[in-house]
Amino acid sequence: MAISSALFCAILLVFVFNILSTYKTNYLKAIGREQEILVNSVSRDISKILSETATYTPSGITSAENSAVENVIKKAEVSGSRYWIFGSTDRIIFIENDDFTKNFYGMTFEELLHQYKLNGGVGIQSFSTLISNKSNGTVQFSKSELSAVSLASIRFFTVGDKTYILSACTSSDYLLRMGDVYKNINYIAMSAIILCFAVMVITICFSLAVYRRNNTITQKDREIKNKNILIEKLVQKNDSDNAELISDELTGVYNKTFCDKLLAKIDSNNILNVGIVLI
Repeated sequence: MAISSALFCAILLVFVFNILSTYKTNYLKAIGREQEILVNSVSRDISKILSETATYTPSGITSAENSAVENVIKKAEVSGSRYWIFGSTDRIIFIENDDFTKNFYGMTFEELLHQYKLNGGVGIQSFSTLISNKSNGTVQFSKSELSAVSLASIRFFTVGDKTYILSACTSSDYLLRMGDVYKNINYIAMSAIILCFAVMVITICFSLAVYRRNNTITQKDREIKNKNILIEKLVQKNDSDNAELISDELTGVYNKTFCDKLLAKIDSNNILNVGIVLI
């Protein structure tokens, strides 16, 4: 029974943790879809500014792009856990803040992702695949081995004959905390662990009770067997003693004691017409 309980607890914990992992993944997917809506909205605002201010000369396009950065991206929904990456297919125009932009300005997205990969970032291949295929979507990645994983939603859009890329990146850990996902996961996980602990305690207590009961039954059975043996010995001894009382030890012939008992039994039962033959 203890083995069955342990197996049950192991299966339950595996099942629960798989469900929690799926819950976490599905939550981030749902947030990713909401973030894609935000990126789509911001990309429309950028497209509007680029269309209205660009003069389709290199300097005019650059001026329009800078205007989009100042009037749209820097005013978009940001926080310590969310930042934006904006650029065209051939260069990065803005990333996170002015200081980061100075370091990466003019670099292509492929070069940026390659730098992240060299720094030990994870999920870079998924990000790179979207960029290479010019596909909209959401991926998880980190910029380096030590940085937190971010949920990045990417949007491609075209203004004139130029294709732009806009990405909103939000810390996955921040999203999970704000959505009480960690809290819910901890609550469910602790409930499952407590349940397993309770099952094991009940199993141990029940096993001990069964063991004690079986031990008591074994002791009683042993006592009964010993008493039966003693009774058999007493019966044998009593039969032997009775035989010695009513018969002659040497010849085995019934003695006077037997005859007296027999006559007393006959007399008490009022048996008449009794004959006695003496040899």
